[in-house]
Amino acid sequence: GINLEALNVHLVGIFTSPTTKDSSAIIALPDNSQKLFHVGEQLDNFGVIDRIDSDKVIVDVEGDKQTLQLP
Repeated sequence: GINLEALNVHLVGIFTSPTTKDSSAIIALPDNSQKLFHVGEQLDNFGVIDRIDSDKVIVDVEGDKQTLQLP
C-alpha cells in the first residue's frame, strides 16, 4: 500500500477555520513542491483529504486513514 511518510509527503502548515470545510493545509509533495489543500480534495494521486485539525491532517489513502502531523 501507499505510505505517505515513506513517500516524503509531509505537512507544512495548517489554516484552521471555524467551519472545518474552510480549513486548509499546506502539504509538501515528493517533488518538494508545496500545495494548498482543502477537505475533500485529491492529494495528487495518493488519496483524499479527509479531515484537517489544528495540528494534523487525516488523508484517506484507499480506505486507509493516514495522519500527517505538523513537525
